[in-house]
Amino acid sequence: MANDFLDCLKIRGRFETRRLLPRIPAPGAFCTEISEFQERYSMIADVSPRGLRLHRPYSGVHSDVVQLEFDLPGIDELIWAQGTVCFDSVWRSADGQMLHTTGVQLERAAGRHLRMLREYAFDQGRFAGYSDRRAM
Repeated sequence: MANDFLDCLKIRGRFETRRLLPRIPAPGAFCTEISEFQERYSMIADVSPRGLRLHRPYSGVHSDVVQLEFDLPGIDELIWAQGTVCFDSVWRSADGQMLHTTGVQLERAAGRHLRMLREYAFDQGRFAGYSDRRAM
Protein backbone atom coordinates (compact mmCIF):
# COMPACT_ATOMS: atom_id res chain seq x y z
CA MET A 1 0.00 0.00 0.00
CA ALA A 2 2.76 2.45 0.90
CA ASN A 3 4.50 1.94 -2.43
CA ASP A 4 1.30 2.63 -4.36
CA PHE A 5 0.77 5.86 -2.41
CA LEU A 6 4.36 7.00 -2.99
CA ASP A 7 4.09 6.19 -6.70
CA CYS A 8 1.13 8.56 -6.92
CA LEU A 9 3.24 11.37 -5.45
CA LYS A 10 6.24 10.79 -7.72
CA ILE A 11 6.95 13.72 -10.03
CA ARG A 12 7.23 12.46 -13.55
CA GLY A 13 9.94 13.99 -15.71
CA ARG A 14 9.62 14.57 -19.42
CA PHE A 15 12.22 11.90 -20.23
CA GLU A 16 10.37 9.05 -18.49
CA THR A 17 7.76 8.42 -21.18
CA ARG A 18 8.37 5.64 -23.69
CA ARG A 19 6.43 4.64 -26.74
CA LEU A 20 4.57 1.44 -26.03
CA LEU A 21 2.85 1.28 -29.41
CA PRO A 22 4.56 -0.22 -32.49
CA ARG A 23 7.37 1.77 -34.14
CA ILE A 24 7.14 1.64 -37.91
CA PRO A 25 10.04 2.68 -40.18
CA ALA A 26 9.08 5.56 -42.48
CA PRO A 27 11.63 5.61 -45.33
CA GLY A 28 11.36 8.75 -47.40
CA ALA A 29 9.32 10.72 -44.86
CA PHE A 30 10.37 14.31 -44.18
CA CYS A 31 9.40 16.85 -41.56
CA THR A 32 9.62 20.58 -40.96
CA GLU A 33 10.16 21.26 -37.26
CA ILE A 34 9.23 24.75 -36.07
CA SER A 35 10.26 25.85 -32.58
CA GLU A 36 10.63 29.13 -30.79
CA PHE A 37 14.30 29.33 -31.86
CA GLN A 38 14.36 28.20 -35.49
CA GLU A 39 12.86 26.16 -38.32
CA ARG A 40 14.64 22.90 -39.15
CA TYR A 41 14.20 20.19 -41.74
CA SER A 42 14.39 16.60 -40.54
CA MET A 43 14.08 13.03 -41.76
CA ILE A 44 11.57 10.81 -39.97
CA ALA A 45 13.17 7.55 -38.86
CA ASP A 46 10.05 5.88 -37.48
CA VAL A 47 6.50 6.64 -36.45
CA SER A 48 3.97 5.32 -33.98
CA PRO A 49 0.34 6.36 -33.59
CA ARG A 50 1.37 9.04 -31.07
CA GLY A 51 5.00 9.88 -31.82
CA LEU A 52 7.92 10.34 -34.21
CA ARG A 53 11.69 9.95 -34.15
CA LEU A 54 13.54 12.63 -36.13
CA HIS A 55 17.13 12.77 -37.47
CA ARG A 56 18.89 15.95 -38.62
CA PRO A 57 22.29 17.68 -38.51
CA TYR A 58 23.07 19.14 -35.11
CA SER A 59 22.26 22.85 -34.91
CA GLY A 60 22.60 23.64 -31.21
CA VAL A 61 19.66 25.25 -29.45
CA HIS A 62 16.31 23.44 -29.37
CA SER A 63 12.92 23.79 -27.70
CA ASP A 64 10.87 21.38 -25.58
CA VAL A 65 7.67 22.01 -27.57
CA VAL A 66 7.71 21.87 -31.38
CA GLN A 67 5.26 22.37 -34.20
CA LEU A 68 5.60 19.70 -36.90
CA GLU A 69 4.57 19.58 -40.54
CA PHE A 70 5.30 16.18 -42.08
CA ASP A 71 4.31 13.74 -44.76
CA LEU A 72 4.23 9.97 -44.78
CA PRO A 73 5.06 7.66 -47.70
CA GLY A 74 1.95 6.91 -49.74
CA ILE A 75 -0.14 9.71 -48.17
CA ASP A 76 -0.62 12.85 -50.26
CA GLU A 77 -1.62 15.15 -47.40
CA LEU A 78 0.62 17.08 -45.00
CA ILE A 79 0.04 16.35 -41.32
CA TRP A 80 0.24 19.22 -38.84
CA ALA A 81 0.83 18.48 -35.17
CA GLN A 82 2.31 19.91 -32.00
CA GLY A 83 4.48 17.72 -29.83
CA THR A 84 6.68 17.54 -26.77
CA VAL A 85 10.31 16.44 -26.99
CA CYS A 86 10.70 13.17 -25.06
CA PHE A 87 14.38 12.52 -25.70
CA ASP A 88 17.37 14.14 -27.40
CA SER A 89 20.56 12.48 -28.47
CA VAL A 90 23.59 14.04 -30.19
CA TRP A 91 26.06 11.69 -31.84
CA ARG A 92 28.91 11.71 -34.34
CA SER A 93 28.54 9.89 -37.67
CA ALA A 94 31.29 7.82 -39.28
CA ASP A 95 32.39 10.81 -41.38
CA GLY A 96 32.65 13.06 -38.29
CA GLN A 97 29.45 15.08 -38.72
CA MET A 98 27.42 15.86 -35.57
CA LEU A 99 23.87 14.50 -35.86
CA HIS A 100 20.83 15.05 -33.65
CA THR A 101 18.09 12.48 -32.94
CA THR A 102 14.89 13.59 -31.23
CA GLY A 103 11.83 11.69 -30.06
CA VAL A 104 8.61 13.70 -30.18
CA GLN A 105 5.36 12.71 -28.49
CA LEU A 106 2.41 14.23 -30.34
CA GLU A 107 0.15 16.27 -28.09
CA ARG A 108 -2.16 18.16 -30.45
CA ALA A 109 -3.31 17.60 -34.01
CA ALA A 110 -6.49 17.56 -36.04
CA GLY A 111 -8.52 14.41 -35.48
CA ARG A 112 -8.26 13.51 -39.16
CA HIS A 113 -4.45 13.81 -39.06
CA LEU A 114 -4.18 11.63 -35.94
CA ARG A 115 -6.44 9.06 -37.59
CA MET A 116 -4.25 9.06 -40.74
CA LEU A 117 -1.12 8.55 -38.63
CA ARG A 118 -2.75 5.77 -36.59
CA GLU A 119 -3.99 3.98 -39.71
CA TYR A 120 -0.57 4.28 -41.38
CA ALA A 121 1.22 2.86 -38.33
CA PHE A 122 -1.14 -0.07 -37.85
CA ASP A 123 -1.42 -0.91 -41.57
CA GLN A 124 2.35 -0.82 -42.12
CA GLY A 125 3.01 -2.73 -38.90
CA ARG A 126 0.49 -5.45 -39.66
CA PHE A 127 1.57 -6.04 -43.26
CA ALA A 128 5.29 -5.24 -42.99
CA GLY A 129 7.25 -8.13 -44.43
CA TYR A 130 4.12 -9.81 -45.84
CA SER A 131 5.50 -9.97 -49.38
CA ASP A 132 8.80 -11.38 -48.07
CA ARG A 133 7.00 -14.11 -46.10
CA ARG A 134 4.77 -14.90 -49.08
CA ALA A 135 7.78 -15.23 -51.43
CA MET A 136 9.32 -17.83 -49.11
